[in-house]
Amino acid sequence: LVRDKRLRNEIAPVLGVLSPETYRSIITPVNIRPIVPLTQKRRYRFVKRLIRLVERVFQDAQREPQPLEDDQQALPIFETACANCGGKCCVRGGTGAHLDRDAIRRFASKHPEANSRNIIEAYCLSLPLATYKGSCVFHSENGCGLQRYMRSATCLISVCGGVVELRLRFKLDGESRFFLAAANKTRVVRGRFEDC
Repeated sequence: LVRDKRLRNEIAPVLGVLSPETYRSIITPVNIRPIVPLTQKRRYRFVKRLIRLVERVFQDAQREPQPLEDDQQALPIFETACANCGGKCCVRGGTGAHLDRDAIRRFASKHPEANSRNIIEAYCLSLPLATYKGSCVFHSENGCGLQRYMRSATCLISVCGGVVELRLRFKLDGESRFFLAAANKTRVVRGRFEDC
């Protein structure tokens, strides 16, 4: 996209950024869905599925959850890129929120005193009043309503191509100045400068 460089050069003086050309442009998707109230129907579907999931976990032999490498937490620039995007990948979460047995086991291992009712209640209390239309039930304008340890592996380790490039440029190439451009097809919707 040529437009990411144009936007970068247009907003740099407004933000007081000198030498915008020294910032590597990273293009990510962008979420442009509207915020709508979380309907009772979507809430009900989520709770119904959650109850079945928690019951299955408590019926299983209590094995430990699979460990996760969550390096997005270690590097704030990754979270910043996701926030700038607005959570385009979160729309696939729907009313299931990608929750699985391992996610529930991780919650239970962090709260060994919790019973099934406590776990269900904790997730239900995390539901926002309004979410992005048709997106994950936890996806609101404030990001994910769940604390990181409550999320599924899908949510913690899945990244878009832009974040993959950002990771490579940061970790392998040692670059530390980025212009994060969130784009919808060929139009850059928003951008921000970041120094790591």
